[in-house]
Amino acid sequence: MKLTELKGVGEKTLQKLAKLGINDERSLLDFLPKSYWDMTKEGDLSTAEHGEYVLLKGELTKLTKLARVRAGLNFFRAEIATVNATARLVWFNAPYLRANLEEGRRYTVWGKVSKKDGRAEIINPGFEPEEGDRLSGIVPIYATRGLIQQSVMRKITADAVEKCRVEPLLESDDLMPLEDAYRYAHVPIDKRQVYIGRRRLALEELTAKL
Repeated sequence: MKLTELKGVGEKTLQKLAKLGINDERSLLDFLPKSYWDMTKEGDLSTAEHGEYVLLKGELTKLTKLARVRAGLNFFRAEIATVNATARLVWFNAPYLRANLEEGRRYTVWGKVSKKDGRAEIINPGFEPEEGDRLSGIVPIYATRGLIQQSVMRKITADAVEKCRVEPLLESDDLMPLEDAYRYAHVPIDKRQVYIGRRRLALEELTAKL
């Protein structure tokens, strides 16, 4: 099938995919995530290390007004109080997000923790009301070099997993079907699926090189 038959792939996106070396359905399926964000469990600020991505749930406190440092640079801050600790949240050049936050309300927050003098801070975190479900599951991250948004790439590959069919080079009753391996690699439910899916695809790649 043509890549333009997939959801979200128009001529401009097609050109961007080509720059990533993706020209057909097989090369798209073989464009595996470079990493995965695990949003299946809540993180612990007291044990989170510097540079670690964490999922936090808690009450938003100390929400500040938008501050303008100079032309082209503005920010606002807040704190999130979790069960056992607090973290400072800082958003730079995102004034439109300020109206989506409410002090005293509970949120789910995702981002990379930086620690200085024992204090945790997250710059430009993703967030949603605690009852939301967007920040959840295992989220694949692709090496798109900034050409294609991650959310768009995930939608394209998820559609490809459902629509594209490729013939395996290595077949055995002991091996999982190739289409399941691609599904586990691109749209995993848990870390176990990532592991067994990519292991099956690695065997397929090794066979192709023989």
